[in-house]
This record gives sequence, C-alpha cells and structure tokens, in this order.
Amino acid sequence: MLWIWNFNIEGNIGPGIKEVTIQYSLTGGTNPGEWTTLENTIIPQATGTADYLGSAVADFAGTRAKYVCLSAHSDWGSPYGDQGLSEVRFYKKMAQLTLQTQPEGINTISPFSDSYDFGSVVPIAALRYVNCPAVMAFDHWEGEGIADPYSASTSVVMDQDKTVRAVFQDDHQCGDECHPPVKADLSKDCSVDIEDLHLFAYAWLDDSPEPDNGDLNEDGHVDMEDFSMIAQSWLDLLLEP
Repeated sequence: MLWIWNFNIEGNIGPGIKEVTIQYSLTGGTNPGEWTTLENTIIPQATGTADYLGSAVADFAGTRAKYVCLSAHSDWGSPYGDQGLSEVRFYKKMAQLTLQTQPEGINTISPFSDSYDFGSVVPIAALRYVNCPAVMAFDHWEGEGIADPYSASTSVVMDQDKTVRAVFQDDHQCGDECHPPVKADLSKDCSVDIEDLHLFAYAWLDDSPEPDNGDLNEDGHVDMEDFSMIAQSWLDLLLEP
C-alpha cells in the first residue's frame, strides 16, 4: 500500500502534487520498457494542519516492485510553480485469515485466526476432536482458495481476507476412548438393551460359557448373578444424562 502525505504547510498547500502517474520496476533502469504503469491517479490535497494524516493513494495488490517512480502532471495551485510532497511510505499489505469450525467450539484446527502477507500460501489443518462424550472427525473445508477442500491438511491462498470453516462430523464408535465397551453389552453395539438380554437368555444356565456369552462375573456359570449385572448395566445406561 502506497501512503502519501502531500505538501503540507499552513497557508501554503498549493504546491502539493495533484495528478500523478505511478510506475514500478524491478531493475530501475533508464529503458522505458523496464517500467510498468500501475495507475494514473490524484493525490488528495493536504489540509495545512498539524493533524493531517495523509492518504492511501495506490494498492500494489501483491505486485513485486523494487523501484517506484511518481511522475507529477499538475498541482493544487502552486503560486511559484514548485511542487512537492511531505512524505511517502510503503506498507506491506496483509490479508486476514479467520478460521471457524462447524459445530463451533472445536479447537483442533490450525493456525488460529491471524494476518498474513498478501498473496502468501498458508497451511491449514484439522485434527480429530475428542472431548468426551463428543468424538468428531474432519469432513471438509468451506471457503474460497482452498487447495484441497477434502484434505485435513491443505492450504489457502491469501489473495484477500478469507473466512475458512472446517466442518466436522460425529465419529463416536463403540470401543473408542469416550465409549469403552460395557461388559454386559453382549451385542457390542455400545448399549445394553433387549438384544443383549436375548443373547443372555440363550446362554442361561450354561456351565461352560465365555464371558462374552453371558458369564459376566466369570465364575463359570450363567445365572442370577450375571442377570443382576446385566440388569444394573441396562439401568445405568438408561439413567445417563
């Protein structure tokens, strides 16, 4: 970003440059072919006051330049034909990256929202989220300029302010870190219900059962003690919030 403070003396702001051609070059040579015109523009007149803040005059929008030439064509009414500026500054243009998640509150994405050099390529990543009982897996990215929206590790081009959203989906499974298997869950579906009772009934009074077939206390029998355990597990799961 090119920021210019025009000629600024109290009672004498006419010498400030008005119409100007802005050119840039990587070599700075005398051959006109080495220079490219960025734009023809007008530099706003100064105020003649101490609190004058200058103006943003041109946006290079990521253009690479080593040399910049300002060619003045007119002024704001110089009484003596002289022209000038008070100050010229170049600011690096930045682009804001805002990362969001769906659902909200997931903190396994990177990087956090920040500003980056205009035109830069920023790596982004989303990891599996575990906050029991929630287990969420990355599904896809939403937003513009994403290299691969369906890859958990990809990148985004910062050619403007960007908002990128990582979309997660429920990934809880029976036996994961938030849903450990329950001994009474004979059907292995992370629940104790009528299906488990049905399997338990098949093993009733079996004298050589396996723990997975109903011998919950592993005493070599499927009997009332095991039934009491399956009933308690069923009740506990029903009472979970």
